[in-house]
Amino acid sequence: MKVIFLFIFLLYQIKIISNEEDNKDLTFNPNEILILNDSTYEKNIKDNENILILSYAPWCQYCKIFEPIYLELNKKVKEENLNYKISVIDSTENTKFSNEYDIKSYPTLVFIIKNGNETFIYNSERTIESILRFMHKKVYNSFYELKTNEEIDKFYFEKKVLLLSTYPKETKENEIFIKFSNLNNDLEYVICNSEDCIKKYNKDIILLKNYDEEIIKLSEIDFLKSKEFSINLLNNLLGSFLYKLGDMFNDKYIDYIFNNNKSSIFYVRNSKNEKETINDKIIIELGKELREKYAFFTLDTEGENNEFFERTNEFFSLSNSERPLIIYMKIITEENTPIFKMEKKEISKDNILTFINECNENKILPILDSENIPEENSETNLKLIVGKTFDNEIINNDKNVLLFCLSENCKKCDFVGDIAENLSENYKDNNELKFTVINIEKNKIRYVNEEDYKKVPSIFLFLKNKKKEPIKYNGKFDVKKLSKWIAVKVGWQEWDESVDEVYNNDEDDDNDYKKKYPFLNEDL
Repeated sequence: MKVIFLFIFLLYQIKIISNEEDNKDLTFNPNEILILNDSTYEKNIKDNENILILSYAPWCQYCKIFEPIYLELNKKVKEENLNYKISVIDSTENTKFSNEYDIKSYPTLVFIIKNGNETFIYNSERTIESILRFMHKKVYNSFYELKTNEEIDKFYFEKKVLLLSTYPKETKENEIFIKFSNLNNDLEYVICNSEDCIKKYNKDIILLKNYDEEIIKLSEIDFLKSKEFSINLLNNLLGSFLYKLGDMFNDKYIDYIFNNNKSSIFYVRNSKNEKETINDKIIIELGKELREKYAFFTLDTEGENNEFFERTNEFFSLSNSERPLIIYMKIITEENTPIFKMEKKEISKDNILTFINECNENKILPILDSENIPEENSETNLKLIVGKTFDNEIINNDKNVLLFCLSENCKKCDFVGDIAENLSENYKDNNELKFTVINIEKNKIRYVNEEDYKKVPSIFLFLKNKKKEPIKYNGKFDVKKLSKWIAVKVGWQEWDESVDEVYNNDEDDDNDYKKKYPFLNEDL
């Protein structure tokens, strides 16, 4: 799920790049930045104490997105006379470098320090601030040591966000804080254990930020202060307080919610009017109250990011008529993140709390991965369904429903689809049985193990009085055999020797299909 979510943001960014750059190959100007190749990179690594190398491919859209940020980083390093050399290398043309540093994707940032003695791969947020912070930690300290409150105030004014430790040097807390600063690249870390600093803050861990509550003291957080001081505790502190309450959701928060296992509430709004402003306040209030377990964000449907919101609408299976609404994404694991939508109710604290509780108690079902709802086709009795229509078409009706799970580019699925068409036509006057088909590559269904329905083609019968206990068809794919199986399972016919003979006979009804589908073997 995290990978899919990231993909949505990258698709949006790529769309912008492709429109503006017309898919031109990426090139760098040697007058702007140092360009390396297989003949020069080793010498430059030895000649420069600290060198950052961007490994890129000219055709890579992600590299094109990153290019202006990287050039701005180079400019900043030069202007501030920082002890880093910024460079680039085309790894598609310079395979010696690619093989030596095991380059497997683009863009990759390789940071080499001490004239080639230590190498690091940068895998965090691709912003100037984050990259500079990363390099500073590797070359110098992972934290800054300050002496006075005035120095802290000045540093805070410049950096906007920092985590401060006022514990004395020899303490366990200070040792853990230093280890944590090496592991986390989200913000700046400061140690100040002078008398002046301890007098103002006491011995504590303090998060200073220029939004929401500006000063967060670890010792004053009820759900954290009683826990043992550890790296995990500091992770919990940042996981609960570093993000901005009700902030507009964007790509920087994807790692945040998954790394902190933070189930998230999204307020999807239409526009910034008086009603929306009241709802914003509700989201922020709830965010404060439920920081321990949940993060609260906003998704706006107007403004510059219309293309992005089209993609998030598709991801969350949203329609224009549903806004404003509340979405709950429950993070169980990185791959298991059910998504719930609050039915049309007034957006209030009580309604949102009730909605979250009912989702956690399995009283509300998550939405299913889905394609867009297809247009009706009156020429066939076989109903094409998608994830969005699964409940209405299969679960919430009084008929027995046969579901064919097929996929694209599957030859055997073409064969079974032909059977589905024939069967549905044979039963068009039967009011007790409904025939449906779904592209299982792009949609999900309920009450069937994913392993079972992903093995295409597969067929399931949802009996009208046992919709949550579907029966899988395990016989040969054949109109007559499948008809007999349906008749028995629905209760129109008992299973006897004559049915058994038809169901298991390998010689009847296959020849016509084999002529149409010559790739089929005896095991139909």
